[in-house]
Amino acid sequence: LCTARDCEGATVGFFSLYVQDSSASLFQLEVPEPLRGQGWGTATVCALLGMLPAMGVSRLILQVSGSNAPAISLYKKTGFRITETLSYYLY
Repeated sequence: LCTARDCEGATVGFFSLYVQDSSASLFQLEVPEPLRGQGWGTATVCALLGMLPAMGVSRLILQVSGSNAPAISLYKKTGFRITETLSYYLY
């Protein structure tokens, strides 16, 4: 679990990242309710994308529910594209 912080050190979000070779998977990106809609999710994803090359990561994947419109909007805005649509859940 990673913590996203603003320039003053206040927590603005959380996410999990699993890195394997040159790929990484992003899980559970969350911005606390009172901070949503202020750009913290976008800033967090952009900062993460900027750090990945130094970690040797050239591919970042994620999975999001089709009903989670705010998350889909965030990911599209930060350059992600839909590569596969699943009709089942992995447990």
